Amino acid sequence: MESLVVLFFLHNIVATLVIGLKFKSQDNTAMKNFGYALLLNAIAYAIWSSAVILRPEALDSYITIGALFLAVSLVFFLSSSTKNKSIVSLGVIVIAAFFALRTLYWPSNPQFSEEGFLLFNVDPMVQMMYMFGLGVLVIPAINAVAEQFNSPSTALIVRYGFIIQVMGGLVLITNVDPTVLFIDGLIIGLTYLLLWTHLLFNKSAWS
Repeated sequence: MESLVVLFFLHNIVATLVIGLKFKSQDNTAMKNFGYALLLNAIAYAIWSSAVILRPEALDSYITIGALFLAVSLVFFLSSSTKNKSIVSLGVIVIAAFFALRTLYWPSNPQFSEEGFLLFNVDPMVQMMYMFGLGVLVIPAINAVAEQFNSPSTALIVRYGFIIQVMGGLVLITNVDPTVLFIDGLIIGLTYLLLWTHLLFNKSAWS
C-alpha cells in the first residue's frame, strides 16, 4: 500500500505541474493566476511526497511547509475569480490569519497509518476553515476559468474535474479511515488523469 501512496502523490505532482504550466502560459489573467495557484499546489504535493518517502521525525514541519504553499495558492485562486484589489487584499489578510491560527493555536498531529497512508490529523476547527476556505476561494476560481473555454466539453471537464479535486482534497486532509482514503485517492487520481490528458492532448480544448 505504501507504494500506491507514493505513486498517488507523484502523479498529483506531475498532473498539477503540467496543468499549471498550461494555464500559466495563457494570456488570460484569470487562467494565468489559476496556473500559478496550481504550480504552488504542485510544490505542496512535492513537500508532502518527500515526507511520505523519507518518513522524517519532524513530520509536522513538512506538513506545515506544504500548508504554507497551499495557503499562498489560495491568494492566486482568489485573484482568478476577481479583479477587485480590495477583495484580494482582504483575502490575503484572512488567509494569513488562518495560517497563523492553524500553525500556532490549532496545529495538526500528522502520522502514518499502519497501511502507509499519510494522516494529516488536522484540528476540527482547522477542518472547518479548510472547508470554508476552499469552497469560497477555489470553486469561484474554477467557475471563472471554466467560462473562458469555448468548447462546452472542455468547460464541463474543467469545472467538474477541479471541483472533484477540491472535494477529494478535503477528504484527504480531514479523513483517517484507510478505506475512504483509498477510494478518495482513486477518484482524485482518475480525475487528474482525465484533466491533464484532455487539456494537453486535445488540440481543440484551448481553441
